[in-house]
Amino acid sequence: MKKVIWSLSIVTGLLVVVGVGVAAAKPLTQVGVPAELTPGLLALVLSGGLSILATIVPGFRVWFAAKTEEAKQSMMAIATAAIAIVLYILACTPSLGFMYVACPAGGVWGLLGVIMLAWTTNQGVDRIIPKPSDVKAAKAARPSSNIPQ
Repeated sequence: MKKVIWSLSIVTGLLVVVGVGVAAAKPLTQVGVPAELTPGLLALVLSGGLSILATIVPGFRVWFAAKTEEAKQSMMAIATAAIAIVLYILACTPSLGFMYVACPAGGVWGLLGVIMLAWTTNQGVDRIIPKPSDVKAAKAARPSSNIPQ
C-alpha cells in the first residue's frame, strides 16, 4: 500500500510541475501552421504509397512478386522517377495552376534530389513492409536472375 501511495504522490508532483510550466508559458501566436508543401514531400508520400500498393493490392501483388528483382526494381525506379518529375514540373510551372506546392530552388539539382528521395523512400518501404503469404509463394516460384553474382 505504501508503494502505491508513494507512486501516486510522485506522479501528482510531476503533474503539478508540468502544469505550472504549461500555465506560465507564452501562448502560441500561430496555431496549426502547416509545413511547406514541396514536391519532395509529395514524392515521398506517393512513392511510399506506391510500394505499399504493390504489396497489398491482391492481383497486382502476385503478378509483381513473380517478376525478377531486376525487373521489379526497374519498374519501381521508372514509376518513382515519373512521380517526382511530374510533381516537380507541376510545382515549378505556375501556368499549370498547381499553386499550393512550392517550387524548390536548385533547378536540375533540386529535381535530382526529389527523384533520389522518391527512390529511397520507395525501396525503404518495400524492404520493411511485411509480405503476404501469396507474395512469398510467388517469389519462391519465380525464375532466378540471369545476372551473375
